[in-house]
Amino acid sequence: MKKIVFVSLFMILSFALNAQSRIVYMGMSAILPGSGEIALGKVNRGAVRATLDLLTLTAYYQTNKERSNLKDSYISYAESYAGVTHSGNERYYQYLQNYQSSDDFNQYQELMARNYYLVYNYDPDAYNQYMAANTFSSEEAWSWDNSGEWNKYKSIRKRHQQAKINNNLAFGVLIFNRAVSVLDVNFVIRNQHREQQVAGSFYLEPLGGNGLQLNCQLDF
Repeated sequence: MKKIVFVSLFMILSFALNAQSRIVYMGMSAILPGSGEIALGKVNRGAVRATLDLLTLTAYYQTNKERSNLKDSYISYAESYAGVTHSGNERYYQYLQNYQSSDDFNQYQELMARNYYLVYNYDPDAYNQYMAANTFSSEEAWSWDNSGEWNKYKSIRKRHQQAKINNNLAFGVLIFNRAVSVLDVNFVIRNQHREQQVAGSFYLEPLGGNGLQLNCQLDF
């Protein structure tokens, strides 16, 4: 009975150590893609993933900095050439891109509200509430001096939006590369275990009475 317990503990410990080492290697690749492969002896494939991660990480920080600089640029430009004194959210600056002035925006909203609340459904109170909630006050007003300055603002905004897309893309590649590296480590470990099982194996053999014998077979 003691021998059976000893053998069982030995096998459980072996499986636990294998599982622990697998988690360590997978964790390494989750932090730095390719590091798990390199630690397992797959230097070339690990170096490729580590290099890809370094290049992508560089692109991520560059596009993030570009996005931040362009945001500061279009905010400053709007303050200088559209008379913006209100620090708004992303939607506010999108309206500056879509409408040459806050008066144009308010007039469009008024036209839509009149047709709906005063022509089709006569409800002056609802009309007033809608206009109060969906138009810009004098503190939020803007007006581009000319079409050239407005178009330049649009150009800066489009560059910012493209930088944002590129930044999100780089972030996605960083996550994807880590996921692939973790899966690759799992694949490498599984193949190595198969090779070890082919080269050598443990098996139990009953002895006389209630005993068991643990045997190790090595193939050369």
